Amino acid sequence: MSDTTNAAGAFEICGLPNSMDATLKARKGMAVTSEIPVTLGDSPSELFARTLVLSLADSEGKVGTASVSGRVVLEGSSTNAGSRVELVGTNVVVLTNDKGEFTMTNLPSGSQVLLARHIGYGAATVSVDLSPREPRNVTITLPKFVALMDPVLVMARRNASLDRVGFSQRKKSGTGIFLGPEQIERMHPNSVSDILRNVRGLRVTYNGMHSSVSSRRGINSFRNTPGCVRYFLDGVPWLSNTPGDIESFVSGNEVVAVEVYNSANTPAQYMTEMGTCTTIVLWTRFKVRDIDDK
Repeated sequence: MSDTTNAAGAFEICGLPNSMDATLKARKGMAVTSEIPVTLGDSPSELFARTLVLSLADSEGKVGTASVSGRVVLEGSSTNAGSRVELVGTNVVVLTNDKGEFTMTNLPSGSQVLLARHIGYGAATVSVDLSPREPRNVTITLPKFVALMDPVLVMARRNASLDRVGFSQRKKSGTGIFLGPEQIERMHPNSVSDILRNVRGLRVTYNGMHSSVSSRRGINSFRNTPGCVRYFLDGVPWLSNTPGDIESFVSGNEVVAVEVYNSANTPAQYMTEMGTCTTIVLWTRFKVRDIDDK
C-alpha cells in the first residue's frame, strides 16, 4: 500500500491489518530512505506516526558525511562486548568494544536502520534519522534468545510468514535445495554449520572451535580449492568482516528455513557480483515471525 504526500509532506495509509509487522519507505526522485520497521498491535483502532527524513544529497548512496555512535546492551549479561552492528543497505559493519560501544562514520543521510546481532541473543533493529549537521546516539538492547518448542498454531503462523517472504513459492520451482522448519527442528542444531552439513553439495570442515562451509561444486580438482559460498540473511546480503563469521553471530536454533542455490539457478534477487559462488539464504525467527515472537 502507498500514499503520496501533500504540500506539507504529510501522508496517511489506512485499512492496515492488526498484528502487522511491516516496513515503511519514502522516495522522491532518486532519494530514498531505508525500510523503517512498523509494528501494529491487536487494538481495534491504532495509530502509528512516523516522520521520514529524505536527503537529496546522498541518501541513495552507501556513503555520506553523517555519523552515529551508541551502545549495544546484552540483556542479563555482565559484558556487552563483541556485538555486530550494521547499517542496513550499506557496507558499513562494526563490532562493539568491551563496553558495548560503537561508532560509524561516512554514512548516508536520511532515515536509516541499524541492525544489531550477538550469538545467543535475539536480533534487534532501531531506526535513526542521520544528518551531517548532528551526530546521532542510540542504545540497542538485545533480548536473551530462548528457543521454544513450536505447537501446531505456531508452526502454521511460521509457514504463513515463509509464504510472505517468498520461500514457499521458490520451493515450488524446484530449482534449489530447501529446508523448512520441521526438518531443521529435527536436527536440533546449535550452529549454522550443523544445518548446512546436511545439505547436498556443501562441505563443512572443522578447525578446533571453528567451522567453515564451502561448496563442493566449485572445488578445483588440481588445487583442491574449496568452492565459495555467499550468504543472505533474512533476505539481505551478509557482510563478512572475516570469512565464515556468520557462525559467530547467528545460532542454529534461530534459523527456521534455508535455501541453497548453485550459480546456475540462483534467483534474480540473490544475484551478486560473486556470480560463480553457491548462494545460501538463511531465514531466522527475527524475520519469519511466529506467535511466540510477538
